[in-house]
Order: sequence, then C-alpha cells, then structure tokens
Amino acid sequence: MSKACEQFLFAAKNDIPVAQQEYGYCVMQNQGAGANEKPGDWFKRAYESGVYEAACDLGRLYLGTAWQERNLPLAIQWCQQAAERNAVKAQVTLADIYLSNSEVFNLEQAEFWYTQALNIGSGEAAYKLATLYLQIIAQQQGDESAANKALYLMEIASSRYIERAYAPTAKMYWKKLQTSDESSSELLAKSYLWAKAAHQINPTKATKRLLREVENELPPQWKGKLDTQVEEFITENKL
Repeated sequence: MSKACEQFLFAAKNDIPVAQQEYGYCVMQNQGAGANEKPGDWFKRAYESGVYEAACDLGRLYLGTAWQERNLPLAIQWCQQAAERNAVKAQVTLADIYLSNSEVFNLEQAEFWYTQALNIGSGEAAYKLATLYLQIIAQQQGDESAANKALYLMEIASSRYIERAYAPTAKMYWKKLQTSDESSSELLAKSYLWAKAAHQINPTKATKRLLREVENELPPQWKGKLDTQVEEFITENKL
C-alpha cells in the first residue's frame, strides 16, 4: 500500500486527476507522505480537474470524520455537486444522507437520488430503493403498489449481482406465490432461482430453510435446468 501511495503521489503532483483522488484515499488511510496533509485538499483538486465523484469524497468527510467536524449542509453541498454530474456513488450517498439523518430527512429527495443512480445502472441504488419501499409497506399494511415496486427493484438489484438482495428477492416471490392468482409457474421458478443463489453464495439456516421449502413445491423435472441457470449466473458475476 505504501508503494502504491508513493506512485499515486507522484502522479498526483504531475496533475493526473484520478491519482489526486486516489492519493486522497491514501491520506485517509494514514499512508500520506506528510503528517499535515488533508484528504479534502486532494479530493478538491481532483474534482476541479474533472473527477466529479471526488466532490462527494470531500462531502463524506463532513459526515463526521477525523478530518472534518460533522456538517450536513456542507456534506450535501459537495455531494450534490457530484450527483448533479451523474456521479453514481455520490447520488447514492446523497440519498443516504437524506434518509438517515433526522436533521435533513427528506423522503422525496432520497427517492429521487436513488432513482437517478438506478437509471445509470446502480444495483446498490436498486437495493436501497427496494428496502425503502419495504419500510413503507411495513408502515402501511396492504400497500400493494409499494410491494410491487419493492419486488421489481429487489430483482433488479439481484440481477446486477447485489448478493444481499438474493434472499429478499426469493422471499418476496415466494410470498407472492402464496397469495397471488397470477401464473404460479413463473413465481415458483423465480422463488427457487433466487433462493438457490442466496444459499449458494451465503449459506445460512434461513437460506437453507427457504430453499427446502421452495424445493418441496418444485417439480423434479425443473430442477436441473434451474440449477444450471443459477451456476451460469454466479459464474458471470465472478467474471
């Protein structure tokens, strides 16, 4: 790490923008060349040179770190500058800030920025937005619209290899199968696919119990083809 940081510093001093951002991370990990260096100085230089995400790196320092006192307005200000320039991680961070801090809580802003990140391809944003809709369901029993949105988004997150989304996706399909008049074949197959993926990636008692429950309803002739699909999906993720 120290060797890598030496090279990042050399490149950063020669005005390579991404190296300036990377060296900011080095300073945060106490791998900087000088005791008085501040990561925010490097993040600001990187941002000014066109690495938009670095503005939110600076903003995150204001969430309460060894480098800056907590200042939510400044965190929002810097992350919004990055988010407005389609920096995906910044959009997710901005939504997190609005959702997780009572001083600035704003459900509409959180949903907006998660959606922006989702539209650019963020599986993480899909997972967090799905989780948000699940919370709405918990507060408002019988909200079918929120339930459908949550399932749709959780499956997007799963399809984008967000592994912690696999089990919730399986559970929601399984629950829908128990209560829906829709075609049971597709719901059952998807319940199995995601339950199998969840258990294969992170086996627990809960995933084993869910997988066994779904398997009990699965026609034996389906299993081979579905297992192959799961293996191909997991292999693609590793690649």
